Amino acid sequence: MKLLTLDTNTSLMSCCITENENLISELNIFNFKNHSINSISTIDSVIKNSNLNLQDIDGFVLSKGPGSFTGLRIAFSIIKAFSFSLNKPMISISSLDCLGFRENFNGIVCAIMDALRNEIYVNSFSSKDEIVKNNFEGNIVHIDNLKKYLNEKHQNANEILFCGSDCEKFEIQIKSQFPKAFINKKPSTAYDYALLGFEKFKLNLFDDVFSSSPNYIRVSQAQENLILKNNNLTW
Repeated sequence: MKLLTLDTNTSLMSCCITENENLISELNIFNFKNHSINSISTIDSVIKNSNLNLQDIDGFVLSKGPGSFTGLRIAFSIIKAFSFSLNKPMISISSLDCLGFRENFNGIVCAIMDALRNEIYVNSFSSKDEIVKNNFEGNIVHIDNLKKYLNEKHQNANEILFCGSDCEKFEIQIKSQFPKAFINKKPSTAYDYALLGFEKFKLNLFDDVFSSSPNYIRVSQAQENLILKNNNLTW
């Protein structure tokens, strides 16, 4: 099964083509700011380097967030167009699920991403099977309440691994609450999404191409400001 995977939800522009679990072609551009301009050319480069055509792809995988509002919208526009025009299935994957699935750890895996204002997007898992079938997108938690959140969700959170590049920003707070915790600060790439996507494809856990959309978990700052403005106008 050949999958094309696109991840534009952070400053890392990442695209790859895989066959089952094997990486065929990959392009990762760090600190990238122009997803809207260069997404198609990045995909084109990955396809050319694989010696395949777009018609050879069996399905498509992308991140559904949380992450960059603009980046997510760009990826969904592209992948939905490919999926619809080629009549090939697509699967969108939670950014938190992706982070958790790549870890091989005998304990609780807790994926976090920066949600600003000292808050984090967070989800935690006790097995990879749980992640493959997961439909829960995660929560927003204040970083100082992380231990409370995990203790309420897991009875035994002694052996725990925190993962995601944003762990670097919150390392002091994590270590103050979990002194013995393990931390993996490596960012996720399209290949990480592809591996989880492959498992979901085997179970036919496809998105509906018409209704599939990003999961932001929270509204954007611009939307929040508009809501506050409208609420103030009603008084």
